[in-house]
Amino acid sequence: MAALEQAGSSLQDVVGTRVILTDIDNWKQAIEARKPYCLDAAPSIRSWRSTAS
Repeated sequence: MAALEQAGSSLQDVVGTRVILTDIDNWKQAIEARKPYCLDAAPSIRSWRSTAS
């Protein structure tokens, strides 16, 4: 959030997020971790599974 504030912005201005998971089975936890920051609006989310070790 500090980076948003430094740019004169806020969470209300976020329109999308990107999540990269090394274990796709953790997608529910990733969504839950994001929820407190997206209470007023739900930005679009893109998720990828990383196959890199």
